[in-house]
Amino acid sequence: MATVRVHSSSRQQAKWEKVINGLRLDGVKIYNQPQDADVSIVLSGKHENPAMLKGRKVLAFDAGEWIKFMNPPNGWIAYAIVLEEYYDDFINLSGMTDSDKIKTVKEMIGKYESD
Repeated sequence: MATVRVHSSSRQQAKWEKVINGLRLDGVKIYNQPQDADVSIVLSGKHENPAMLKGRKVLAFDAGEWIKFMNPPNGWIAYAIVLEEYYDDFINLSGMTDSDKIKTVKEMIGKYESD
């Protein structure tokens, strides 16, 4: 069973507050500092340095956050090319409600734990 840790920058937490609180209520610990892990899931990633994270790196993102001032899909594509160098996998949460984001992240935690 793999060790999975969920990360969120303290600078990012206001925008992700409902998701973070929902995950915490469901027993998921959210880390602000790199932890030993087989898999590191990063919420948003906008203020993270993924090079400091341990294990397989997974970005759970909302594309609208990354492309605020750029037209989709070109804005996300510009970031994605760079992010693919740092992350092994991506969880696209774009357009989801906070409840759906919580559910999807929990499902991915379960998936990675069983891999």
